[in-house]
Amino acid sequence: MNLTKDPNAILDYIFDWSDWLDENETINSHQILVELGSVVVDRNERDGAQITVWLSGGNDQETARVVCRITTSAGRVDDRSLWLRIANR
Repeated sequence: MNLTKDPNAILDYIFDWSDWLDENETINSHQILVELGSVVVDRNERDGAQITVWLSGGNDQETARVVCRITTSAGRVDDRSLWLRIANR
């Protein structure tokens, strides 16, 4: 995902794994990692196959990368990345 976020905004973003998981496979655990930039993870939660993360901060004109890493009941591990361009609107 490539999106734009204002540095003053606190917004929620959803990582949806429902189309990726096999039948009867569930998410056992998840991590939210800020791998680039200065955004802050305020909180995150799982609801079935969806992980919602609330992000704040970031510096104007930077690029941020936030990764959602899951481990499933089948022992699979996968990452999805969210790329954010931080810009005053």
